[in-house]
Amino acid sequence: MKAARALVEQHAALLFQATFPTSGTALADADDALRALAHRLAALPDGDPLLVALDNTGIAGTAVASTFSLAATRWLCERFPDQVELLYVDAAPHEARALLERALDPMERDALVDRPMAWPQWCRRHLGADPQQHLPRLIALVDRLTPQDREREAAWAQLQVFVRWRQRADAPGLTQGRFGRQARHVHGTGLLRPDGPLAVWDDPAPRRLRLGDADRRHLADLGRGVMLSLLRETDFFTHGDPAQIECIDLGRGLQVALYACRGERKLTLESYVGYLLFKNRVPVAYGGSWVLGAQAAFGVNVLPPFRGGESTLLVCQLLRVYAWRFRLQVLRVEASQIGRDNKDGIRSGAFWFYWRLGFRPLQTDKRALAEQEWARIVADSGGRPAARHYRPEVLRRLGDSVLTWRAPPIGRQPTAGRWRFVDPARLGECVSAHVLQRFDGDRDAAQRAALRMLGGRATPALRRLAVLLAALSPAEGWTAADIAGFHAMAALKDQDEPAFVRALRGHRGLVSALQALAPDPG
Repeated sequence: MKAARALVEQHAALLFQATFPTSGTALADADDALRALAHRLAALPDGDPLLVALDNTGIAGTAVASTFSLAATRWLCERFPDQVELLYVDAAPHEARALLERALDPMERDALVDRPMAWPQWCRRHLGADPQQHLPRLIALVDRLTPQDREREAAWAQLQVFVRWRQRADAPGLTQGRFGRQARHVHGTGLLRPDGPLAVWDDPAPRRLRLGDADRRHLADLGRGVMLSLLRETDFFTHGDPAQIECIDLGRGLQVALYACRGERKLTLESYVGYLLFKNRVPVAYGGSWVLGAQAAFGVNVLPPFRGGESTLLVCQLLRVYAWRFRLQVLRVEASQIGRDNKDGIRSGAFWFYWRLGFRPLQTDKRALAEQEWARIVADSGGRPAARHYRPEVLRRLGDSVLTWRAPPIGRQPTAGRWRFVDPARLGECVSAHVLQRFDGDRDAAQRAALRMLGGRATPALRRLAVLLAALSPAEGWTAADIAGFHAMAALKDQDEPAFVRALRGHRGLVSALQALAPDPG
């Protein structure tokens, strides 16, 4: 429908104007127009042809329909009970019944023996006559299957539950979802596009903002709402812990909210810290970082309406804020950003975007190939490289590069020795070798021995770390001080990821063991 396409384009243009306004008047006009658009669409009845044509566009007032995780669907039911409904269960009926009947009362199960029942009839009997109650009651049934969060999520995924969320005008999405109390920035002199991160590295130091509980709840809702309205999910939003959310101001209308997963969803040794980036209070980008010691892999996703703006500045400021918050020395581009299983990354030449920012492959053969290819690109383009000058076949060969950039210290932050990049996959390899060589593949025995070595009361985080710590143990064993440090680290893991990172960096024995795994002195 032509009217729907025009409205989607108008929505994107208004978002860009609200994010990069050239004047205060332009900013106010964009805000007013977005508000009016959301209320206009929210007032349309279900089934309106324009509304149907706008399904899954993410615009406030319209509907999104898809499968979401159990945690995300539960959040929708709790926050928007009147706007979310069950569309259908796409699993084969006999598979859905077999799974869900395990959660019924024993007498209910007995009543079904040798009495096949069609799926609609099964739902009416066990979920009730009111279709609006089917979704929360289905969630309650899945919750009864197992106390384990990951097992419940697996069961939910097996059911393939499709839901529909009709967003209100004020839904926490791109149209009107906003955060921030700082003055908004007017781009009277144009957009800023730095050559690389060093151009902003000495900007005024980032500033942590004071957040209350209501702020954290609002940011948690914004992260989930923005993602679901765009038919996306990430663990640090879906399974985030609102208590661990923090927000950092970078100036020029930029603020970054950092997110961490709740305890059972955290990684074992790495710290998976996600973000939602706001420009003039509008969510414009999201992504995550996997922090290990003084290194981090990171991913950046600038949302489509904002890609013609200050994308380079956004990436540079994200690098700066992570380096500042976690005292990082080595930053690595997450592999999927530059081509691994990412056709868009190949098509756009994402590798060369990061190359121009100063990132280089650790592998000598990849670096030599990239230098040769870049020289050709510069020559062929007359010094003005563009996507048409990039060769996909070369980008595919570069797609598995370990693409890193060594960050200088920020301000007066101390640098505790030169960190060498460690491939996190090596940690899992160490555990596998330890279990096979020392315990003949018996992982339960390996964990019991590791916990005896550590002594004391083992928190869930320490239990997850135990076998790795045993595998990394020096020949003479860990000292009592080392073990006390492990207990202190584990106590921080579930509640404060930045503090955990600092404790890891301060544990000399563990840092030494990790650095021994680094294959390259660069």
